Amino acid sequence: MSRDDVVPPLLALAASASYSDRADAGGALAVFADLPATHRALAALLLDQHDTYVTLVTAEALLHRHDSHGYALLASAFQNANDNQSDWLHTALDNVLGIYAKERDEALALCGPLPDAGAIVAALHALDPILWPES
Repeated sequence: MSRDDVVPPLLALAASASYSDRADAGGALAVFADLPATHRALAALLLDQHDTYVTLVTAEALLHRHDSHGYALLASAFQNANDNQSDWLHTALDNVLGIYAKERDEALALCGPLPDAGAIVAALHALDPILWPES
């Protein structure tokens, strides 16, 4: 079994009527965010129209990647989110990148060159991480 074999069942799960199935799919598909076949489903899960829990779980999973694949999907979501979705995207940022200043700064460095990154960069700048490197 290869990575490509795992994606189709997860894409089907992402289309489920059950919010918990969609949240599980978002968390699992985030692992495969480097595969273009997952981008449309991940974008839809980030902006889930029926349950913001799906938004939160998917966003946190993408943020835990700490890479440009996850950040690019989130940058687009920040640009297109309604107010409620935006609140949950910000919550995910705070939950994942609000602890260590170094992780927030690394995210800023990766997000800066991304297209449509203005909103996510502003949100990252607004974070006040709990732990800062010793001077």
